[in-house]
Amino acid sequence: MASNRRIVVAQALLAVAVGFNLDTQHSRVLTGPEGTHFGYSVALWSDRRDDLWLVVGAPRGASPAPANGSLPLGRFHLCSAFGDQCPPDALLPLPSTLAALVSTVNSSPVLAAQGIGFGETLFAPDAPRSRLLVCAPRLAMRLRPDSLHSRGACVGLDEAAAPRTALVIVPFKEKYIRVGGGLRQNDHRYRGYGMAGFSAALDTAQDNVFMGGPNAYFGQGVIARSPAVKGRGKNAFSRVTFGPPSLDFSSEGWATVLGRFDGHTEMVATSAPNANHALGSITFYDARSLRPVAAPRLTGSDYGAKFGYSLAAGDWDGDGAADLVAGAPLADGGKGAADAGAVHVYYAPAKTVSPRPAQVILGRAAWARFGYALACLGDVDQDGFDDLAVGAPFAAGGGSVHVFYGRPEGLGAEPTQVLRASAFGGALRGFGFSLDGGIDMDGNGYPDVIVGAAESDSAVFIRSAPVLAVEGAVTFNPPEVSLHNKSCNVAGGPVAEGEDAVVCLDVSVALAFEAERWPEQQPVNVTLQLDPKLERLSFVHNRQSQVTFRANLSDARGPADGRTFQVYIKTPRPRIDVPLEATASVALLPSLPAPRLAPTAAEEATRVPPVLALNRPRVIQGHGRLTCEDPLTCFSRPDIALKASSEQKLVVGETASFSVELSVSDATASSVQLAVAFPAPLSFRRTSGHRLLPQCQPARTGASEAQLVLCSFQSELRQDTKIPLVLSFDYSPLSLAEFAMTSSRAELRLLLNASSDSADLMQDDNSLEVVVSLELEHHVYGLGSSVPESVQAFPNESLSLQELMDPRIPSDTSASHLGPPVVLSHMLVNRGPSPLVGAKLVMSVPVRVPSGLPLLYLVDNPVSNPALSCTGPVLNPRGFQLPRDEARFDDVPADVVGDRAPDPPLGVASPPAADDEPAAGTTTERKKRNIHSDRTSATRPEGGTAESDGGSTRDEPSHLTLSCDNVVCERIVCEMPPVMSGNNVTLTVSGLLVVSTMKTARRSFLTVESALSVELLQVGGHPPRSTPLPSIRTSVVILRQQEHRDLFSLSWLHYVGALTAGLFIVIVLISVLHKLGFFKRKRVISFDFGTEASAEKEAIYGDSSVE
Repeated sequence: MASNRRIVVAQALLAVAVGFNLDTQHSRVLTGPEGTHFGYSVALWSDRRDDLWLVVGAPRGASPAPANGSLPLGRFHLCSAFGDQCPPDALLPLPSTLAALVSTVNSSPVLAAQGIGFGETLFAPDAPRSRLLVCAPRLAMRLRPDSLHSRGACVGLDEAAAPRTALVIVPFKEKYIRVGGGLRQNDHRYRGYGMAGFSAALDTAQDNVFMGGPNAYFGQGVIARSPAVKGRGKNAFSRVTFGPPSLDFSSEGWATVLGRFDGHTEMVATSAPNANHALGSITFYDARSLRPVAAPRLTGSDYGAKFGYSLAAGDWDGDGAADLVAGAPLADGGKGAADAGAVHVYYAPAKTVSPRPAQVILGRAAWARFGYALACLGDVDQDGFDDLAVGAPFAAGGGSVHVFYGRPEGLGAEPTQVLRASAFGGALRGFGFSLDGGIDMDGNGYPDVIVGAAESDSAVFIRSAPVLAVEGAVTFNPPEVSLHNKSCNVAGGPVAEGEDAVVCLDVSVALAFEAERWPEQQPVNVTLQLDPKLERLSFVHNRQSQVTFRANLSDARGPADGRTFQVYIKTPRPRIDVPLEATASVALLPSLPAPRLAPTAAEEATRVPPVLALNRPRVIQGHGRLTCEDPLTCFSRPDIALKASSEQKLVVGETASFSVELSVSDATASSVQLAVAFPAPLSFRRTSGHRLLPQCQPARTGASEAQLVLCSFQSELRQDTKIPLVLSFDYSPLSLAEFAMTSSRAELRLLLNASSDSADLMQDDNSLEVVVSLELEHHVYGLGSSVPESVQAFPNESLSLQELMDPRIPSDTSASHLGPPVVLSHMLVNRGPSPLVGAKLVMSVPVRVPSGLPLLYLVDNPVSNPALSCTGPVLNPRGFQLPRDEARFDDVPADVVGDRAPDPPLGVASPPAADDEPAAGTTTERKKRNIHSDRTSATRPEGGTAESDGGSTRDEPSHLTLSCDNVVCERIVCEMPPVMSGNNVTLTVSGLLVVSTMKTARRSFLTVESALSVELLQVGGHPPRSTPLPSIRTSVVILRQQEHRDLFSLSWLHYVGALTAGLFIVIVLISVLHKLGFFKRKRVISFDFGTEASAEKEAIYGDSSVE
C-alpha cells in the first residue's frame, strides 16, 4: 500500500465549516424511554412493502412480558419518518419460548443486569425492499445447569407490519463441534462464547448474513455466514479452531462491512482492534468461501488507538471500486490531543496497486473520539460520489457529526458540513454515537441521515435538501462591436442633433437549473454585473454597471428564463485588447408552494428548501469583443509624462531605490507601458507604490550591455492621474564599488520611456534619463593593543650601549638580550555601508631614535588575517641569533601572536599598583640571563620606585613618550583584499624593546607609541585618502639593580675583622653585667621552727610524714 498522508482537521475550520445540504432546520428529534440507551444503534429501512422506517435500537429496553417487565432484554423501535408514533417492537430472539429466555436471564446476575443486548446491532442495506437485521450479541444458552454461554443471535425481518416472518439466526448453537476428527464441547475454546451479532451485514443479493463473533476461540474472533432464508444453505466460518496464543483476545469480527474492494469480487472486511499488540488490523475474506483473499492486511499505526473500532465502505472517488474507512477513536489527534480520534481512508484496498495513497484524518478536540461511529451516507448531494459521516459523540457541546463529501480525488481533507448537538436543542448528549443513511425517506431524490444520541436516549432524523445546479448563458448581441457604430444616445434612442453619440449593444441572460428531482419553479435573485474589471459598460435604463432582478428558474429540460438589457460603452476610448465581460450571479429565494389544509406526508417532504451546488459554478459569464478600423478616430490622445528628482544618489552598500512619477493628462490612457533600461551592475527587483502598480518582466536587449524591464499597467489610467513609483534594484556591492572607482564618472544612468496604445500629445516628456551619482561611504575604526601593555626593563640583563654599538658583537648573541618582547596588534573594522576596495593598511613603527640607535627591534614578519601582502623594514638587521627552541615570547598570549587580534582595551595600560610588584596582569616576568651565574634582584631606581611614579603624566620630568613625532618610524604597508561591511582585518607585529637605547633617555617611565592609518581609494580615480586610526602605546618601567656578593666570595681580612669586632662586643657585655652584680649570688638560709611548724604542716597536709 502507498504511504499514508496525515491530515489534521483543525477545530477552527470545523467551527466555521460551510453547511451544505443536510438541513438541520427540518430535522426531527426522536426520544425513547429513559435509561434504555435508545439511539445505541440506528438504521434507515425500506421494507419489502416499500414502507420507510426509522429503526432505533434500545438494548436496555424492558421485556415485553408483563410479569418480567423489569428485565433489560433489549428492544428496537420502528418509527415513522413523519409521524409521531415510535413504539417498541414486540419481537424478541426467542430460542424456544419467552419463558425459557426469561428463566435463562434470571439465572445469571450479570445477564439480569445487562440483558442480552437485543438491538445493540442494526443493519439494513441502502436499497429499496431490503431486509432488516436486529441482533442480540449476548443471547445466552444454558447447555448445563451450571453453564451459560453467550452465543449471540440475529433476527431477520422482511416487513415491519404483521403478518410477517422473523428468521432467528443462531450460528453458534451447537453443543459439540467436530475438531480434528473428534467431538469437542463447544465452550470458550471454540464458539461457545462467540457473541455472534456483535457486528452484522448482508451481501448484495441479501441471501447471506455475515455476523462477527469477536469473543470466539479464546477471543481471537470469527466471522460466521448464515443463510438469510431458512433452508437455503449451511453456516460457514472463517476459522474452525483457534490459532496461536499470540492471536488471543484480538477480537476479529468487531466491525464488519462488505464491498467490492478490488472492483470485482464481493469481500468481507472485518476488524480486530486488539490485534498486533493493540495496533489493530483489518482482514479481507471472500464473501462466497470466507477464505482470506490475496489482499494486504491493513494495520494501525498507534498502539491502543482501537484501529478498526468502526468501519464504513463506499465509493468515495467514483472509480467503481469500494473504498474503506476505519475509525481509531482513541488515537491522539493534532498537537497530541488525547483521545481526539482519527479515521484512516483506504482507496480500493484490495487492488494490487491502490489508485491513490491512503490518508489519515485526525481530530483535534481532546476526548471527542472522532471516528467512534462511521456510515456511508450514499450520494447525499447527487454528484456521483458517495459521502461519509464520522461521529465524535464525546465532543464538547453534546457531540458532533462531520460530513465529508466525495469527489474525483477522494474524500476532502476538511469536512464539508459539521452537525452539532447544539443545533437540535441543548438536551442531546452522545450525538454521533451511531449513524446510518443512504435511503431517501422524503422522496426528494436525496438520501437522508439518522444519528443516535444514546446518552440522552435520543435519535435525530436529518433530511437532505435538493441541490440545484444553475445552468445558462450570458451573451452579447452583436458579439463583436465596432467603435465606429455610434448609433444611439445614453437614453437608448436615436441620436438627435447636438447629442453625443455612443455605441449601444444588447446583453441577454438565460438561466435554468438542473436537479435530481425538483418539479417546481425556483425563484432566484439574479445580479448582472457589466465589465467588472474595466467598467467600460453601463445599462441604458439606470446608467449603472449593475442590475438585480427576480427570476423563476425551471428545470433545464424546460424553457429557460431569459432577459435582455440594452447597454452602452461609456468610456471615451475603451481598451480593445481586453474582451468585454458580463457576469450573472444567482441567490436562491424561499420557495413556498400553495398552502394546503391537510398536507400529505409526500407534500410535507417536499418542503425542505433547495441549496445551490458547491461543485458547480454559481456565476455565469459571457464575453464580447470591441473592434476599431481606424485608431485615429477611435481613440483620444492622452499626454503621458515622466518626472524624477534632479538629484539622486546611491551610497554603495545601501538599498538601490529610485523614485519616478508617471502622470496622465488630457485623456484616459490605455495599455500604458513603462520601459526601464539600466546598466549591467544592477538587476531589477520590483516596483512599489501606493496604488496601480504595473506588472514588470525582463525583456531581451540583444547584444547591448544594458538591461531592459517592461512594466505594463493592467487597467486604464484615467485623466489627471499621478502615479508615484519606486524602482528597486539588486546589485553586488563589491562589483558596484569597483565600477565606481575604475569609471571616470562615478554614476549610473537609467533610461525610462512611457507609452500607450495611442499616439501621445507631447512625446518630449515621455522619456526620462535618471542620473544616479555613486558614493562610497566608509565608517572604519581601529582597535589596537600591546601585549604586554606595560613592561619592566632591567638594564643589567640587557646588552649595554657599548656592546650594542660594537660591530664585533658575536653572531651567536641571542636577540632576547636586547630587551623585553612586545606584540603590537591592530584590528581594522569596516562598519560600511560601502566595501573597502583597493585600500592599504599602514603601520608606523618607532624602530630607532634620531641618533640611529635601535628602539624597537623587529625580528618576525607581520601576521595578518586575512593574509595580506605587506612591505616594510628589514628584519633583524644586526643578525642576532633567533633560536627556535627558545620561546622569545613566553609571556605573550598565543591568540595575539597567531592569526587573531586581541580584544581591546585601547592605548596605554593602567599604571602599576602601589605595591612592591607591578599590577597583576600588566607585566611580564623578566628572563634570567645565562651569561652570569649570579642571581639578581630589583631595587628601587634613583628618584623613587617605579610604583611611586606610576601615576605621573607626560608633563612630569620622569615620563617621556617616544612616538613618530620625536623618533624615526618606518612604515609597514599592507595591501588589503576587499573588505565587506561588517568584516575586519587584523595585523600583528612583534619585536623587542632595546633597553640600552631607552636607558639613554634618563627617565624611569617611557611610553613607546606606534601609529596606524588606512589609505582609501576615492571614486572617479581621485588620489587615495589617508584616515588615521588610534595608536598603540606600550608603557616601559626602567628598574636599576644593585650588585650583591655571597659570603664565600669575601677575603680573609673581612672574616678576621668581623671576628675581632664580635669578641670585643662580648667582652664589653660581660663587663657591664659584672658591674651590675649579675655574677654575685646569695645563699638561702633555712630555719627549723620545731614542733609548732610540724603541727602546722600536719594540719595542712593531714599527715606529718608528707615532705
